[in-house]
Amino acid sequence: MPQLEFATYLSQAFWFLVSFGSLFAFNFLFTSKKISQIITARDVNKNTLFSKIAQLDKDIASVYSEISKVEKEMNLQIDNILSENSKVLEEKRAYIEKEISQYYTSSLSLLENAIKTYKADIKLLTQDVVSALSSKLHSSFGLNYIISNTENAKRLS
Repeated sequence: MPQLEFATYLSQAFWFLVSFGSLFAFNFLFTSKKISQIITARDVNKNTLFSKIAQLDKDIASVYSEISKVEKEMNLQIDNILSENSKVLEEKRAYIEKEISQYYTSSLSLLENAIKTYKADIKLLTQDVVSALSSKLHSSFGLNYIISNTENAKRLS
């Protein structure tokens, strides 16, 4: 086997160093420059993206503050509308209560008048019935005693 002979070691070492050195020089001169350019461009892009992210965070914060302002204004408007509606409802409730009170008062006075009329009618009917009964008793039985007792009872009550 030729690679194990001592005479070929020097030539193998020479070609190894020449090959390794040329690959290293090529890599150092061309590839490392390209890699450093890529790393630099990536760092620039990363910094640009970080600055854009920071700007977006600021924009988001300003949007949130605007949203909170609008929300506060809307809540104030809603509260104003609710208070106006409650005032209108209170006015309507007061009006309805007034109408009910008037209706109740007029109904009460009508009932009182009707009761007075019925009492007067009942009193007249009672007097008519008593006089009719007394005349029948008087004519039928001739009992003056019952009539006088009825008149005395009427006077007492």
